[in-house]
Formats: sequence, structure tokens, C-alpha cells
Amino acid sequence: MGIKLELKITNCMHKKNFKSILSFLFVLGFIYLGLFLIIKIAVGKSNKDDLIDNYEDKKKEIHELKNYINLIVPENFNVYVEFISDDKIDIRVSEKTDSTNDGNILWFEEWNINPYDYKDELHTNYEEYGSKTKSLDVIKKKIKWTDGTFRELKKRLDLANCISVENGIKCEIGFKRSMMSKYCYLIFNENLDKKMQEKYSDDCMYLFFKENIVFSYYSPAFGSICTSEFKK
Repeated sequence: MGIKLELKITNCMHKKNFKSILSFLFVLGFIYLGLFLIIKIAVGKSNKDDLIDNYEDKKKEIHELKNYINLIVPENFNVYVEFISDDKIDIRVSEKTDSTNDGNILWFEEWNINPYDYKDELHTNYEEYGSKTKSLDVIKKKIKWTDGTFRELKKRLDLANCISVENGIKCEIGFKRSMMSKYCYLIFNENLDKKMQEKYSDDCMYLFFKENIVFSYYSPAFGSICTSEFKK
């Protein structure tokens, strides 16, 4: 009798444990499904079709933005600006030089700052902190920018329905962020020949669109990253 009772109790406990495991797996599966859908929706906001539609709709504004950034950045300087909001930006300013091993001097690099009300950080040795200076005023004088320059840049980005821009022969215009990654337009000064078209269609982070336009997808945090949308 005692053995039968013990078996019944054991079976009952096994059933309860089994139900608990099933409930746990169900909840876990539901969480994973929810996360998958959230990621799917977030990624879907900035896909290849969005890049094409925005370019066709804002072609004039996008090319005017490219011309403007290349016009306002002094020769040998490279400036990247991304507007997080109307008065918050990420900014990086560097200069080409023969005096360093990598051919560049990083003058200024700050994230999530207000360019209209930025308090310069005072450091005794700027080199220790990566960039040559922590003074935005020094940089604005060096590249001859004012508060008005930032406001005009924000206006032109809004007109192009974009969020960031970086000057250069291969001008990068950021379209939209997707999680930790970003979709961009790379706009060259000249139309790409066959060899360059193949180089910028790598089934991964580049996709040649047409003429002098390439789509780019990468993570500012992690670097090169692939998207299945750029498969040829």
C-alpha cells in the first residue's frame, strides 16, 4: 500500500513538473516570437525598397546635400555629422596628413552633443583622449563653421529625408537606422564603371544601384555587417 501511494505521489509530481516545463517553454517561445517580430518590424522600416523609393522621391535634395557638404568642408578635411534630434548630434572631424602612420589626424569626435550649447571639456593633454581637442569652438573656427552651418545642414537633411552626411569623393548620406545598423547612400563624383559596380555589389554590405549610387548597410558599433536584402 505504501509503495503504491509513493508511486502515485511520484507520478503526480512528475506530471506537475512536466506541466511546469511545458508552461516555461510556451512562455519562452512566446517571448522569442515577440522579439523576432519586433526585430522584423524594425528592420523592415529601412529596407532596400525604402532606399529606392526615397532616392527616387528625393533625388534632387539628396544630390544638393552632397554638393553642400562637399562645398562647406575645407580641402583635406573629413566631417561626419549625424542629427539625433534638432539639437543633438554625433560629429567627427579629421584631416588628411603625411605626419601620421595612418595619414589622418583626428581633430574632434563627440557623440550626442548640442552644437549650439556645448561646454568644452578642459584636458591638459588632448592626445590621451583620442582627438586633438575637446573644444568644438576650436573645430568650428578650423573648418569655418557656425551655428548657422549646423542649422542649414539639418534643414537639408530633413529635405532629403536623411539623418547623416559625410563629405568625400564617396559621399556617405545616412538614410535610416535599423537597430544598431544603418542604411546609407554612397554617392560618387562619377558614374561607376563595370569593375567598380562589381566591387560595390558584394552580396553583403554594398549594393550598386545605378549610375554613381551605391547602397550601404553597416553598423557604426560593429563595422561590416551583411544584409540579405543586398543579395544580387
